Amino acid sequence: MTVNFQGYLSDIVDEAIRRGIVQTKTEALRAGLLELADKYELGRKSLGKEEDDEREILREVAKIEKEIKAGRIKTYSKKEFEKRMGLD
Repeated sequence: MTVNFQGYLSDIVDEAIRRGIVQTKTEALRAGLLELADKYELGRKSLGKEEDDEREILREVAKIEKEIKAGRIKTYSKKEFEKRMGLD
């Protein structure tokens, strides 16, 4: 399947990749579909262990993103982290 994202949708996908929320456009599409399924309770009959795990991971990522945006979790660059841990 080939999917073309343009304009606003392309911007969303690019930002999700840039922020490290997803690694690829395919992963972004998968995450979006899982969120849609979760919101509207779609496809519940066909969920297996792998899909349940993936859904739980996506929920946790969304929760952490909200915490970071709200300033309740601080993030560090690799260099900052190494310095704080005395690894530099």
